Amino acid sequence: MILLKYLLKRFFKYLFLINSLLVLLFNSIDFFEKFIRIKDVQTTDILKTIILSLLPSFFEYLPLSCWLATILLIRELSQQHEWDIFPILNIKTQKILNLFFAATVFLTVFSFLGNEQIAHPLLHKAERFKQEKLKKKNNQKIVNKWFALNNNTFCYFNILDLKLKQGTGLIILYLDSNFSTEKIISCQNFKINKSDKNLVLKKSNIITHQNNEQTVIENQIIYLPSFFTQIKMFNEQSSLKQVSKTLIYSRNVIPDKSWNELFHNFLKRILFYLQLILYPLLTLCLFFIPFRINRYKWLLILLPYPALTLLIAVSDFIIQNGFSVWFSISPYLILLITIIFLWKNIIKKAALST
Repeated sequence: MILLKYLLKRFFKYLFLINSLLVLLFNSIDFFEKFIRIKDVQTTDILKTIILSLLPSFFEYLPLSCWLATILLIRELSQQHEWDIFPILNIKTQKILNLFFAATVFLTVFSFLGNEQIAHPLLHKAERFKQEKLKKKNNQKIVNKWFALNNNTFCYFNILDLKLKQGTGLIILYLDSNFSTEKIISCQNFKINKSDKNLVLKKSNIITHQNNEQTVIENQIIYLPSFFTQIKMFNEQSSLKQVSKTLIYSRNVIPDKSWNELFHNFLKRILFYLQLILYPLLTLCLFFIPFRINRYKWLLILLPYPALTLLIAVSDFIIQNGFSVWFSISPYLILLITIIFLWKNIIKKAALST
């Protein structure tokens, strides 16, 4: 038990050091990049943006740090010939894998709670501060935006001021089942009513293409819940709880494409935490590989991070070409099946050797 605790102590020491180094390195690069590229901005504003990003960066780089920490731990124990001592002390490979599985599950829970409760809100705050102070943009204004309100209704506006709850240059386009223009509503000035989910059009022009007639209506009120749902999705950095509520309650409100994109991002955000378990376990399984390719195991343990990165890129490309968002899970399933296969063979080999 003492030796197993020693393994965990070394692993978490490497994990903390590597992750801290990555956070400092990438945020230092980000600082100097902003310092050089952005003009007429105080250094303190840049520093505040970087400081707000430190904790989110810590959680962002945890999966990569987990993989690197596992490799360094394996290397250290190999150099000191400690892997040869474990069988003598009756510490089996399965015990080590079980230990790392329990440790990474704990790390995953810690990362999930810390990221969702603390780091994610800080990241949103840092992004808003960057937009206001560095890019000189008003976070309360959305400019030149198209929204798909449902599968046959689209809208565009020039400016929407969320603070004043009013906008300009609104166009709402209605299409029929054949995607031909059915009706167009345009308005120079409009207001929004968030509580009732209404748009109040001061003076709207309605063009009906069936008879090509134009009608002018004063103070027209249009109920558009999808509009407000997408404004919220666009302007807010929502928690997983809020995103899940949006997915459930807005399934029949927002168009299929927007819902699928939101669901895809939700899955990726959940599956991100699974990397904390997959990287160390797969790296260890590849090191303890039970087949006659031991001479290549030092190359194999370098594969998990690039392999998952490549698989995720391929799955994203497939989803962008119209396939189901459930393809997001496929890279993780491939790695999980690989771990289970190797784990079983490692146990079988250990049983035969005894």
